[in-house]
Amino acid sequence: MRFGPNIITEGLVFFADAANPTSYISGSSTVDSLVDDTIGSLINYTDFSTDNQGTWVFDGIDDRLEINKITSINPLLLNSSFNIWVHPSETGYQWCFSKSGVYYPIYGLRYHAPGSPGPSGNPTPSKCYSILAAKASTRRLQIYTTGTDFNEEWTNVCVTKADGGNALNNYNIKIYVNGINQNLIIGENTSLSQDDMWLDNNLDINMFNLASLYRAPAHENYTETKISFFSIYGKTLTDDEVLHNYNALKGRFGLS
Repeated sequence: MRFGPNIITEGLVFFADAANPTSYISGSSTVDSLVDDTIGSLINYTDFSTDNQGTWVFDGIDDRLEINKITSINPLLLNSSFNIWVHPSETGYQWCFSKSGVYYPIYGLRYHAPGSPGPSGNPTPSKCYSILAAKASTRRLQIYTTGTDFNEEWTNVCVTKADGGNALNNYNIKIYVNGINQNLIIGENTSLSQDDMWLDNNLDINMFNLASLYRAPAHENYTETKISFFSIYGKTLTDDEVLHNYNALKGRFGLS
């Protein structure tokens, strides 16, 4: 299989790249994983740009990339990593990727532009990335990057999780931005047990969406953004492996 850039392939269970014609051909509505038979669908005529060798452009109105039938991946996600190249826009909080389907459980990665809402009782986050993991509206965990402002530009974000954390972060959730492990703060923690932290029972997870939180008909939230690359690993990437993946692709996005 032709992966293109020299990324880490050990443990890779899903890999979609707008620049790789084996994964996506301009004009198509189908996105193929490069490592198994998982298929994604571009919904509502999502645009494609040849910028940065290939980019999906989401309008924030009704566009999304739906990755479904991930049954074969679910058992591998207890210790796992989620890696995305994203160019957020300037307003609101924006979903980079999310688990979707039924209303709960849910988890996903967001970007917070200046002025976006924060959790009740906490300062409004700005220019940061966050993870939301929830089993119900009263059983939620929100973790934010802190100490560094991230602008609306091409950015590599990798989220990793592993067993054996502490009471506030039971799965050792880490958020790396451009290869660097970020300082984190707990924005909200109303979970009742370790299982709530990151949906231990991965069989509850039936699909991912890029550029949206899609829980129709109850809730639909779309993001104006650009995404070029998304991968999932059935292992917790190390610091060195995360940095390796960032370095493998940074030139494509004008980063040195």
